[in-house]
Amino acid sequence: NRGHGRGGGVGFFIESNLDYSELNYGDVTDFKTIEFLVVALHQKNLPSIIVAVVYRPPSTNVHSFIAEVDQLIQLITKHKNYAIILGDFNIDLLKMSSGSSSADIYNLMASHFLLTAFAKPTRCTHGTSTAIDNIFTNLPLDKCRRRILIDDLSDHFPIFLTTDIPETEGLTTNSAGRKYNERSQIRFRSLYRMRILRKCREHATKGM
Repeated sequence: NRGHGRGGGVGFFIESNLDYSELNYGDVTDFKTIEFLVVALHQKNLPSIIVAVVYRPPSTNVHSFIAEVDQLIQLITKHKNYAIILGDFNIDLLKMSSGSSSADIYNLMASHFLLTAFAKPTRCTHGTSTAIDNIFTNLPLDKCRRRILIDDLSDHFPIFLTTDIPETEGLTTNSAGRKYNERSQIRFRSLYRMRILRKCREHATKGM
């Protein structure tokens, strides 16, 4: 429950036969703009699946929220397990213009290998349609079933994702980076000259 004010708060309903534990990051975080809850769903002889539900109150600063989401994801993905992050982000992913908060949150998730499950409206009123509720995951989406349920219980449509538990030893991710040292620069220039030389030879051969 939210500690102050009205509304807000996050929670889970978890099947009683599932083995789970709550992951508490309160000792390493001091979040101001994000409400969240994280659980690990434990599996016998398989890695746990980390599931986080988040909520951003509309009045909070969106840039601060994105920074805090980044911090939360880093804590979650350090386990190198499959992860699902879902909730009401109050950021419309249908407005993906360059430099927008929608692009910022999408690019942030993608940088952590988390892809959006939905690119269609998940909340509709008489005059608006937005995708502010979403699910991001590093599960293979081609192995998932994801649906938006059209229901007038609320202006927020129920969304869901189901998947068969991947029979793997755990998630492996490749990390890549650029090394701007002298050795790398010399090698780059050498490879570039070799490529240019090869192109020149191919062009000369065609002209003969």
